Amino acid sequence: MMIIKFQLYEKLNQGVPEEGDYVICEPQSFHNAPEIKEYLSHSIGRINRIGGEEYHSGRSIESDHLIYFTDIPQNKSFDMLNFFDFKRRDKNDYSGEFNIYCKFFNSRNIIYWSKDKKDLERLLKTNKYRL
Repeated sequence: MMIIKFQLYEKLNQGVPEEGDYVICEPQSFHNAPEIKEYLSHSIGRINRIGGEEYHSGRSIESDHLIYFTDIPQNKSFDMLNFFDFKRRDKNDYSGEFNIYCKFFNSRNIIYWSKDKKDLERLLKTNKYRL
């Protein structure tokens, strides 16, 4: 007899998302490229800042949450590169490359959040294998 152990995700979506929380987001309605939807449905970002206004490339960007992503596919398409608002260098990485991709999201586009990245990794694995 096979025993299946189900992991309860009690730590997901407790309270409101805070700076430092790990998140899974969905794209805003105007981002309809399949590659972006696919990327976001399988990627975990981290909230770097909540609220405020930032200026990049001569334009003002206002949004609820600034999310950092680091697991960007190597074969980035034009749509994928244009999806992110800007790139930054990791201060602990001395390669000199821009390796943090940043995107502003509204709170309604954050579908899951947790203090522990492993909670979200388990959720993604569960969804991948439809457990």
